[in-house]
Amino acid sequence: MATLIAFGEAPDTRGGDFERYCAGRIAEHVSSDYAVFAHLAIPTDRSNFYDYDIVVASGDGYEVLECKYLYPDVRVGEDYLKSGEGFDAGNVFSTLANKCRVLDFRLRKRPFEGAGFVEPSWRVIVPDESDIRFFHQPHQENRKVIRIGDYIKEVAGRAKPRGGPIHLLSSRWQEYKTGYKIPDERREGWLGRFRVRRRLEAGPGLFAYQGIDEPPCKVDVHLLEIPFPSGVRGKDLEAHLEGAARAMASLRKLRHPLIQCVLGHFYTGSSLVQVSDWFGGVPLDHFCKGMTLSLDDKILLMSRITEAMAYCHQRSVFHRNLHPSNILIGGDFGDIQVTGFECLKDPKRSMTATPEELRNRDNRLSPPEEVAPDGSVNYRLYDVFQAGVLFFWILEDGRWPFGSTLDYVTGDGTLPFSDSSDDRSRGLITLVSQMLSRDPADRPDLFSRVLDVLEALG
Repeated sequence: MATLIAFGEAPDTRGGDFERYCAGRIAEHVSSDYAVFAHLAIPTDRSNFYDYDIVVASGDGYEVLECKYLYPDVRVGEDYLKSGEGFDAGNVFSTLANKCRVLDFRLRKRPFEGAGFVEPSWRVIVPDESDIRFFHQPHQENRKVIRIGDYIKEVAGRAKPRGGPIHLLSSRWQEYKTGYKIPDERREGWLGRFRVRRRLEAGPGLFAYQGIDEPPCKVDVHLLEIPFPSGVRGKDLEAHLEGAARAMASLRKLRHPLIQCVLGHFYTGSSLVQVSDWFGGVPLDHFCKGMTLSLDDKILLMSRITEAMAYCHQRSVFHRNLHPSNILIGGDFGDIQVTGFECLKDPKRSMTATPEELRNRDNRLSPPEEVAPDGSVNYRLYDVFQAGVLFFWILEDGRWPFGSTLDYVTGDGTLPFSDSSDDRSRGLITLVSQMLSRDPADRPDLFSRVLDVLEALG
């Protein structure tokens, strides 16, 4: 096992995850004749700096590794990497050559002076599952782009390094680390043209971030990353991406201050990314933890959610995932944003959500007609039922009406509301009970009618 010295943290992106994975895997599987330095930044003589994903060192010299999470294919040109799904990274190899020169310059200074190493070399590391296609023959001959597993095998097959003991080299780097500071303007991870500020919570198999657009805009955005499915290629991948884009196309129809609106999308080379406007709110279930809302706040919150859903239905977009985690709260309960449209239904587009996405929802959200289907589903009444579950949760301070919809369907249909002598509370209980009717025909058929009741109670 090699010595691993981390100088900083990889960015909190999927690319950063791959960088951490590669550093750990290389350190674990190459011999103790090597040292691995991870997440390093070295300043240039112009007070700028270069980020280094991984530097592998031995008595024979240094190798700079750039980790690129590209899947399912990587097309290698003279100075670029491309993916068949539209990702294009230019100046990759010339930048790596510059990084090698900056590292070489730094190795001539204290505490490295006199080590006598040759100028560092460079490689690009990609996932084991990626198909590498070379369009520049010298890079193929030199194996300048290589899968992580093949790189480890190659290093393991090398002759024992002829230089000095690795512990002497590692001690110099440990000495350097004692005075090392991450540059004040250290760049965070990038996703396309967007700089990632932080990772956010997302649904199973998805990744979400708060990002900021490049200058001169510098506008915050919400990024939802949908990874390419492992092992899927060619026409199957094209079909998957076409399906994922259907929901985005439907969301482009929505422009409302209470709804997370989609601005566009792009590919990274291993994923599809949806770009939405940014709302600096907190998920409702986090915001309300340990808190009892006033009745006025509850009615206001329900009214805002109802306004948003009425707008969606007017444009034939049905949410199908109205969970507390998909309601963001801003400064107060009048400042909200409805998000989490991964399971939406648009009658004008076929299969806007995959069966897996629908299965991953909370099992208390499925309406009775989906649990025990009768051959037809009215998606307006489907969302009304889900809103009823959400409103029960709000009214009862975070308590759910049942353990699962199946329990509700097979039980006696009783809803465990708290006793109340307040007329407005009784009015809300009546409204929510109607929205949660097991027979869809007994529910309010339009959100505008739900809003009329809420405004009368408010």
